[in-house]
Amino acid sequence: MKLLLPYWHSTTAGARTGAMATLKAVLVLSAFEAVAIGPVPIEWLGLAWLIIAGLFLLNYLRVPISIYALLGWAVAVQIINGIGCAYAWKCAYDMPPGATTSYPVYIALRYFSVLAFIAALGIATWLQDKREELVQFIIKLGTVIAVIALYVYVAELSGLPDIPRTRLGTDGQVVTEVAFSYAFHRALGTFREPSHLAAWMVLPFFLSLTKPTWKSLLMGTVLLLTGSLTGFVAIAFGGGMAWIYLLTRRVRGKWWLWKLPLTAALLIGLALIPFTMLSGESNLGSVIADRITPILEFGVRESNRGYVYDYAAESSIPILGEGLGNSTLSFTQWMRSDVVSGFLSLYVNALYSLGIAGLAILIVFLSRPLFGPLRYHAKEAWPLFAAYFAWLVMFSIHAAELPIMFAMTYALITARP
Repeated sequence: MKLLLPYWHSTTAGARTGAMATLKAVLVLSAFEAVAIGPVPIEWLGLAWLIIAGLFLLNYLRVPISIYALLGWAVAVQIINGIGCAYAWKCAYDMPPGATTSYPVYIALRYFSVLAFIAALGIATWLQDKREELVQFIIKLGTVIAVIALYVYVAELSGLPDIPRTRLGTDGQVVTEVAFSYAFHRALGTFREPSHLAAWMVLPFFLSLTKPTWKSLLMGTVLLLTGSLTGFVAIAFGGGMAWIYLLTRRVRGKWWLWKLPLTAALLIGLALIPFTMLSGESNLGSVIADRITPILEFGVRESNRGYVYDYAAESSIPILGEGLGNSTLSFTQWMRSDVVSGFLSLYVNALYSLGIAGLAILIVFLSRPLFGPLRYHAKEAWPLFAAYFAWLVMFSIHAAELPIMFAMTYALITARP
């Protein structure tokens, strides 16, 4: 693969070859969240590579002005808060005892994530002449990660060798043994949490449904094995909302949409077969019912994200926001946690980090795919919008930052074919 950066400027074809190779490599590295080289997670190495590629390809990249506005607003808020800190002679944003980075590095990493997302979005949008190649690669990668996840699932239950988990867990501890306080063992794969695997798998799974095969069934089974209520809700909502949305729009091949309910029912039924053999507390239906019933009866505060909403109820919203990273540290101090605690919601994170104006800019950016022309056949459009709506759900209950997989979803919808 021609990845040498100087070569990218020699020809447009060379630039496209290098950009596609970079994008594929970054997607692969993003799937190995639990692996680090020393103190550096390998997915961060991929993001760094992506940012460098974006700088070399800057003249080619086209992204919505709203994402640049969001970045500019974030920098302005950060500077204003920095001046306030300096004027007060003391900054209240202390890192918790279990933090693995210093304060400046932690803040820099928040912008590092945003810049990587912009680079991924810009490169994927520019490579729309290679759209089918990218789609097929994402499906194949999802299949490989699903196979690894199934092996890891069996290995953890039978004592076979597991993959090396060299990155600290989300609780800040070294992972020496994988165990869950759950009714059944959950699929974790190459990620640090089952819900992270479920979120990453959403786009490959939906893309595979354009032509349902054993790959779709394999990825669907892994999604069920994660036991992630976030994943289940996001997929159900995403698929349903995409179906309704496309029925209300002028799109080619609308008749194809009426085949979806039957296909979905068949795939879910086949994937659920292994779980029907379980009974009592190990039955998947019982597990989901036990988790969702308190939420339906008493609201989201009864979920395992309830502490975020308790914080929102007790804290005032800063007019300008506290700045990226600073709001999370304030939340961590409120939690009295030894490790950095996240909001688990992009919307809440934006509100407390960037204020009402920042949240409004974010919403403008996120809503853009809904108002553009539909250039694809319904068979191609539905998987993309299903993944898009699923991510909108996960941004409220799972993800506090913009991930690479959402950049792929966004680009595949909005870029000209």
